[in-house]
Amino acid sequence: PKGEKWHLKLIELMQLNLPIRCPVLSEKTTKMLDEYRAFRHLFRNIYTHRMIPEKVMKMCDKLLQTWQGLKTDLDNFIDTMEETNA
Repeated sequence: PKGEKWHLKLIELMQLNLPIRCPVLSEKTTKMLDEYRAFRHLFRNIYTHRMIPEKVMKMCDKLLQTWQGLKTDLDNFIDTMEETNA
């Protein structure tokens, strides 16, 4: 993806079920990753002047859950692709 919103487009593309591959990410993981993407954008553009500790802590609290969801999705994707190509 190209353009200003390439991060968002990439996440959205990874959720699609395409003829050449199954979805890489589940809807739940997509939403969690998009929340981090949006937070990063705000942090880089706004929070340098007015950081909100509660928002930072909220994102930190969700990090392990997000990582576990991403790892599960990637493992499932690899397994599915290996089964398809076997």
